[in-house]
Amino acid sequence: LREGANLNLADKDGDTPLHEALRHHTLSQLRQLQDMQDVGKYYSQIQLLMGLGSQGVDKKSPASIACLLAAHGADLNIKNKKGQTPLDLCPDPNLCKTLNKCYKDKSM
Repeated sequence: LREGANLNLADKDGDTPLHEALRHHTLSQLRQLQDMQDVGKYYSQIQLLMGLGSQGVDKKSPASIACLLAAHGADLNIKNKKGQTPLDLCPDPNLCKTLNKCYKDKSM
């Protein structure tokens, strides 16, 4: 980022680094759900889903990386070859709001 990297450079599928960060955020949430034990399954799933968006994240988490990219000007509206924007890959409405805020704060 310090060297002026193009944050909107897309791969062969049209995915930018922001697409990838949000895709990995989604995958990590799904893995957490898969790894849960059957005891108290439904109650635990609801608790986990409600807590995922509000829990503290470490600085290397996909969500933190996505916020960093948005704050440094990664475009939230670029569509990949499937027609998906990075926000289309984000299952967490709170994270979507945060990304929009980071992006808008950068443009001011």
